[in-house]
Amino acid sequence: LDAAGVKPGELAGLAVVLDAFHGSAGPELWHALTKAGVRVVPLRLVPNGEFPTGSPNPTSQGKLDRAIQLAAEENADVVLGIDGDGDRVVFGDRRGILAAGFVTVPILRTLLEEGKLSTGAKVLYDPKVNPLALAEWGRLGVEPVLFRNGHSQIKDYMTQIGALAGAEESGHYYHELRYQNLKISGENSIVTILLFLKAVKQSPGLMQQLWKLQDQVFTTGEFNYEFADDTVRDTALAAAIAQFEADGATIQSATADGIDLEGTVVNRGVELGAGSVALADHWYSGYFRVATNEKGVVRSYLSTGDAKFGRELERRTRDLLEQQFAGQVID
Repeated sequence: LDAAGVKPGELAGLAVVLDAFHGSAGPELWHALTKAGVRVVPLRLVPNGEFPTGSPNPTSQGKLDRAIQLAAEENADVVLGIDGDGDRVVFGDRRGILAAGFVTVPILRTLLEEGKLSTGAKVLYDPKVNPLALAEWGRLGVEPVLFRNGHSQIKDYMTQIGALAGAEESGHYYHELRYQNLKISGENSIVTILLFLKAVKQSPGLMQQLWKLQDQVFTTGEFNYEFADDTVRDTALAAAIAQFEADGATIQSATADGIDLEGTVVNRGVELGAGSVALADHWYSGYFRVATNEKGVVRSYLSTGDAKFGRELERRTRDLLEQQFAGQVID
């Protein structure tokens, strides 16, 4: 509560559906939110290591359907989904689930208003955070910095470059955390949630504003193909990337200081500068990589500001992977 700048009872009047998926973090989150004054409507709150309702991953398709329905029934302001060990957080409401890039906007605004973040501060993002969200970060005066996925690597890199926050589209949020004279780069889901709810409490129309932004973006979700072997996989991946390069996209496989992104980012119509992000008409962003633990698999992801255009990009990419390289769709 102190780290988030929230006093006991300060969030009274807010109602939250908390789906803990029987994970370890449910009771402590319930305690923290209740102490902050939130009315908590719990789902799957009691820890159970057998996970009787399945994998405790709130980002999986349909996993939060009951929580979303309950938010409408209970007139709740926010839906929260927490994974098994409590370091992945998904935010939404009765309308559905918000992308992490947009969730980060009010968190950054709150940190700026409280003086815990300064104009020009570096904030990390992973390759799936969509550019429209990054443009909103830029309007706040922070500098979005691209980095690869990986908890330990992100926290280490934050410390190296002095970044004060970070977000992965998978629902992981990072902060510079202070206690007395100690300082670390780390995750703390309670702090993340309290900062978000504080913004909701202060701005009653916030959720509508975030949905207005999200409704402007089309995302494919991750679509995956398996090929005959790793050689075919690599050739197919190179052909997909070459297709976007021929389209005028910027191709990036490493950070500005040479750290491997463990995949390839393609951007067209997206200009990232210090403290500013500019988007042209028909912008798009994508991330393509080989699967870490599965042979012969390519994982792809695209986002754009035009649904019709986005579906055409996806169709074009799928046609290439399926027809030219005999890729088979997998989960």
